Amino acid sequence: MVFVNWVYICFQNGENLEKLGFKCVELWREFSVHDEVINYDCNGVFVRYFLRAKIVCICFEEVKEKLKEVEKWEKTLKERGIQYWIERHYG
Repeated sequence: MVFVNWVYICFQNGENLEKLGFKCVELWREFSVHDEVINYDCNGVFVRYFLRAKIVCICFEEVKEKLKEVEKWEKTLKERGIQYWIERHYG
């Protein structure tokens, strides 16, 4: 069994996706008691949008090559004045 660790860069308000230049294709939806999650492929990046909470999470596998992408996205969000937080998901 292979476990994948993920790094999520999250921020409030899905309208920011357009401002960041994303062109998104919906992949699938998940429903839970707490929220509905829409999963997207946005320009080749896996993105999760939590519908009720209006939280966007840009998802990267926590591998060395991808961590440079995380740094690039952090820089982009800072430059655009978008407040964000980092989450790590293991499993």
